[in-house]
Amino acid sequence: MAFWGMDLTQSDEFCETYDEYMDLYDIGLEPINVTKQILGKYPANEIALIPHNVLFAVAKAEWSVGFRSENVFLRVNEVIDQGENIAYYRSLGFSERELEERHQKLLKFQKSLQTIKKSPKKRRISAHNHIKRLPKGTVSYYESDGGYYGFVVLDAVYEGRLLAITEKLSAEPQSKEDIVNAPALTAIWLLLRNTPKGNPDLGMIDSQGHYNGRAGIYLCKPISFGINFSFLLEECHLRGLPRFADRKILDLMDENNVSIKFYCAETEQNETKMVLELMKNPASSFATSMIRKSLYLENFFN
Repeated sequence: MAFWGMDLTQSDEFCETYDEYMDLYDIGLEPINVTKQILGKYPANEIALIPHNVLFAVAKAEWSVGFRSENVFLRVNEVIDQGENIAYYRSLGFSERELEERHQKLLKFQKSLQTIKKSPKKRRISAHNHIKRLPKGTVSYYESDGGYYGFVVLDAVYEGRLLAITEKLSAEPQSKEDIVNAPALTAIWLLLRNTPKGNPDLGMIDSQGHYNGRAGIYLCKPISFGINFSFLLEECHLRGLPRFADRKILDLMDENNVSIKFYCAETEQNETKMVLELMKNPASSFATSMIRKSLYLENFFN
């Protein structure tokens, strides 16, 4: 889990949850059902066990669409009033100055939740909205080089999408099973604007993995450290991206089958080491420095 500042949006847990909420809201789910779906991932009737940043994101999303779940609202106030979140951030190693900044951000957030949003966010529903946004678990395909390639969105974080892409298919796929049971070509992180658009929607599968640091990228901001983050889709057929011998797309639904991997041979060892350090200790001085400067990992080793 990455943190790169004291603002609520400077946590990948917050941003992942908020993005997921808005994706589900945009495709037509009622807010009460979106909240239930997101919180349903955690132990029933144990709201105290839900991570703070998840609750903050749900509360923020609900406020944005003009809805309020009383249990979420009360728990968020409890977390802030009793200093639970500050204690958690202190345990991560943040300084007292940073903790005071966090406290002020939380008070401002808490105050905003007491108000009613004047213009609630409207849904962006259209026939192609679901596939255009490519939420986590989307199954689709595209044409390239006179053939068809299927893909599954393994992860969706901010404006990044991790696509597991099939080998070239022998025929145009007719169902999501044709995709998930096909041999895997590679996995690649892409900016949402660089992902294929307007393609057939073959449905959704349950993708619960968290792939930060995998498939060659440590993702923490829209402009990330990842070396391959800005690749265009066509480049996945040209570059030496990770290949999964004898693996099917379905196998990649297990995040452990998608390794932490970089593509610059001269720096691979150091880069992998640094990514592991970042993932292990997001509050380390090294992590803080990298995140705040938004530097590419490769710049550290040139």
